[in-house]
Amino acid sequence: MAAPDFWDDAEKAQKINQELNDVKIDVDKYKALLGKVDDVETLLEMAFEEDDPSMEEDIKAELESLKETVHELERSVLLSGEYDGRDAILTLHAGAVLRLRTGRRCCCVCIPAGQSITDSR
Repeated sequence: MAAPDFWDDAEKAQKINQELNDVKIDVDKYKALLGKVDDVETLLEMAFEEDDPSMEEDIKAELESLKETVHELERSVLLSGEYDGRDAILTLHAGAVLRLRTGRRCCCVCIPAGQSITDSR
């Protein structure tokens, strides 16, 4: 970006800049996850050192928060393919078939009867 001719091709430069911003966001999410892991470890250490069972609820809350952050990152990774930033048409049909149509591809995901797409957690 510091190169004198970087902005000569504005479209290419903007694309590179967007990719850089996306990577920075991912790194920030990872750092936040590490921070939550450290928080849980600290709470656990304190609970054991003080032999304080009253901290159990705090630890459970932190673990639940950590679990949700991990799920968010998993979804982010799952949806980080080449075409995943584009709009999609979602069509649900009887028989539990999910069709996703994007710019250049179409895929089908079969969902067993009695389950929803969010049951995969």
